[in-house]
Amino acid sequence: MELDFLPLLIAATLGALAGGDRTAFGQTLLAHPIVAGSLAGWCAGASGPGVWLALGITCIAAARVPVGEARVRDWTSAAIVGPFVAGEAAWTWGFALLLASVVASAGGRAIEAVRELARRRDLRLEAAVDAGDLRALERTHTGLVVAHFVRGGLVTLAAVLVGRACLAWISPRVDPATGQILAFIWWLTPAMGLPILLRFQLSVGSSTRNLLKWLAGGAVTATLAWQLSERLVAPI
Repeated sequence: MELDFLPLLIAATLGALAGGDRTAFGQTLLAHPIVAGSLAGWCAGASGPGVWLALGITCIAAARVPVGEARVRDWTSAAIVGPFVAGEAAWTWGFALLLASVVASAGGRAIEAVRELARRRDLRLEAAVDAGDLRALERTHTGLVVAHFVRGGLVTLAAVLVGRACLAWISPRVDPATGQILAFIWWLTPAMGLPILLRFQLSVGSSTRNLLKWLAGGAVTATLAWQLSERLVAPI
């Protein structure tokens, strides 16, 4: 497996920026999987597949909102990793979609680790805040923001390296049946977006006030359905 350091650097940078965007420092929507994944696809030279992969991951993430004691998932890093791992073959993108769930789980553990670090520091800050030392609070906040930048970059870089190593090991060993299954998973990716878009379409309604939203949602839904039909009739 040959290492091209420029894509690795770009992937790690995107992961770091997206990780920082999850904090109060950013909030520019870069941390959304559809945005981060589409940008990653463009940087990796696979704009179209990157958007489809990001769409699928976004739809999976939309149904898994962490509430209470539910595990946190880092779908942002998962969306960034795929375009830098997959190759030209359709089945490699199916592999990238499956890899996304593993990356999301590992990235979620890293987020929980940073949050645990923040909780422990909060306990230590009580005395400093009571004493009127607000600089300690500022230093702690800055340090945690930096920790999220580092976390995002390291998780993305490690996932790309591991994903490429796994793909390099699997490629000469994958049999035609497994390749067909992975390719079929990838070709059905647009179907993931249809339920969410249709739900949006029905919830908005066709009133005059929401006419533009209704028309825009209908156009996107129709386009996605057309792309799905094209994929179903085309050879895998």
